Amino acid sequence: RGGAAAKEGKGLTKDLEYECDLLLEVISREIMAFTFQKRVVDQILKEEKIGDRTYEERALQLKDTGIVLKRLKEMLEAEQNLYTEEVWHPAALQPVDTGLRHEKGESCTALTMSAAGGFLFAAFADQSVQVWKARVRYKLLGTGDFWSPYQKLRNPKKKRRGKQRPPVVHAVLLALAASEDGKRFFAAGRSNHIYLYMQEQNLGKGNKKKKLMFVYMNELKGHSNHIYSLRLRGAFLFSTGKDGTVHMWRTRGREPTQSCAVAGGKALFGLAELTVADPNDPDPPSFLLTGGEDARVTALPICTDSDFLNTEVWRPQAQAWAFLSGKQKRPGANAEMVTSIAAGWGLVIAGGSKGSVQLFQPQYPEKRKKGGAKRPEMTELTPLLKVNVHTGAVSAMVFQSNVLITGSHDLSLVAWQQPRPPPPNGGQWEFENELGYVGHQEAVTGMCGGGSGGRSNVVVSADASGQLLSRAPKPGQDKEGNDVVPVTRYTSQVALRARTEDFVKRQKEKATLVRRDVKKLTANAEVLPRPKELEQEIKGDQALHILHEERRAAGAELYLAKCLSLCYFKFSRSLFGDREKDAAKGRARPAAAQVVDGDEGTDEMQQGEEDNKDAGQPTIGRRKFICCGRRPNVTDPALALEEGPDEETKQWEPPREGEEEKEEEEGGSGSRSG
Repeated sequence: RGGAAAKEGKGLTKDLEYECDLLLEVISREIMAFTFQKRVVDQILKEEKIGDRTYEERALQLKDTGIVLKRLKEMLEAEQNLYTEEVWHPAALQPVDTGLRHEKGESCTALTMSAAGGFLFAAFADQSVQVWKARVRYKLLGTGDFWSPYQKLRNPKKKRRGKQRPPVVHAVLLALAASEDGKRFFAAGRSNHIYLYMQEQNLGKGNKKKKLMFVYMNELKGHSNHIYSLRLRGAFLFSTGKDGTVHMWRTRGREPTQSCAVAGGKALFGLAELTVADPNDPDPPSFLLTGGEDARVTALPICTDSDFLNTEVWRPQAQAWAFLSGKQKRPGANAEMVTSIAAGWGLVIAGGSKGSVQLFQPQYPEKRKKGGAKRPEMTELTPLLKVNVHTGAVSAMVFQSNVLITGSHDLSLVAWQQPRPPPPNGGQWEFENELGYVGHQEAVTGMCGGGSGGRSNVVVSADASGQLLSRAPKPGQDKEGNDVVPVTRYTSQVALRARTEDFVKRQKEKATLVRRDVKKLTANAEVLPRPKELEQEIKGDQALHILHEERRAAGAELYLAKCLSLCYFKFSRSLFGDREKDAAKGRARPAAAQVVDGDEGTDEMQQGEEDNKDAGQPTIGRRKFICCGRRPNVTDPALALEEGPDEETKQWEPPREGEEEKEEEEGGSGSRSG
């Protein structure tokens, strides 16, 4: 149907997209059911050694059914991909609770993901690294990808004997970098060294497969202070840190092949790679971008040929001051530092320590030099515009599917659309951001993007409380009519949490997020709430919720009991008055007024309860009380009924002298009558 609609020029409509999604979901669930049935039948045939051909025939039928279902699913996905492509719509960026968090609430200090999305690595403040593997079976639950715990690495305090002796490290890891396939990763931090971990290849003996684990392999030494950032590019690794230098390493070596002093001894906090888009060049030039405490953005050429590595000196090609205001030519004493950096859209984006985001336009020479080896060349970095949205330091920046996502210490994540250049007649660049989401409970400390479960649109963010949130919307865009198909398969309100020990078992429970998303426009910096204000809002909501629940749970009995305790003095005269005096005035004193403890007066109390039921008066326990016709004025709002107080309700006052005798002479059924 999609092909027929495309031939007619209508493209893929929203209805067809919806039907295709439903059909894919049905087929996927059928495949899951077929898998479970096949396992049951295989287990029966394996355990019960009987010649029952029923199970054997069923096993053959299931095998044929599975082949047909898988082939049908492949055809549907191929047909759908002909007319739609996976894109990100910033308005659909809603956080989904992954269920991943540190068991003791330690802060997440570094986060990375393999490019193929197979593994997720996170370093925490307790000097440990946790590894999760992407869950494939339950990727069709409709709530996002989940990660199964794979391994937890902790550096030992004592060296072990053997060929591979892990290093003795008593420092927090601050940077991680993983390969595309996820089979190796590098870790560094306050120990000044870089450690390589690889997945062991020993699969065990016989048919018993041993679980693949990450083991320590190598140690790289070269920095003189803390290491803040790592970036892996093929067979080379780049690092930077507090000593203000950038090092280039071979992944199989132990010492840096090239080094460059950039910041003059000041710390460098971020690394990014910019590749020049040139369709005519099979090997387009690339640049390494960095920034830090010196408030500058620096571009260094990336060259990996032997002449450059052995003979040439690595020098910066372009540098620019960041976050200048007005006519400033150099930053002042309290300049805003560059805390994160990213490259995309052919531009350079820098995030500052005060929440600013600035764009830079790289400038290249018109003609490249002829002869000799080709070298990347950049003349300068031109500042374009500066935007203030965040109220805290911009701690992380990630490009994913042509969308820039920034994370900050103000608990928010903001999505940015591609900026529009100025018109030919003059003007400024326009850089618009979408909704800002406050999903974390503490400062955002790390963010990474990659693929998961066969998709390439996944972003995971971490905060100082050790909690990890995922963002993976998947709207479709029609290639024919360029119409966005708003099919969002993920929700931020409810997450279906599956068991992490074994993906074959059923889902465990439905769990909501710790706090619902707060969608707020980010037109100015004052819109996003600060952590203290956010905490006060949460406490206020909880207090109102508790008060509302107490009102509902109290009910009429609790209200009546408190009212009677307040007006007990008013009725003491009518409840414990003179029996003969009341009888002379034509009023019988109720039996329940004789309140006694123990077994004395039990008959009178039971008789009083029966009289009270006939008269429609309330009873509490074994004692009976008589209310007046007017309700007392209760000042406590928790005691007020939902319909509000009576108009006749007044605060009781003791009668004055003379009025009491006048009231007794009137008699009849006054305010004291039952």
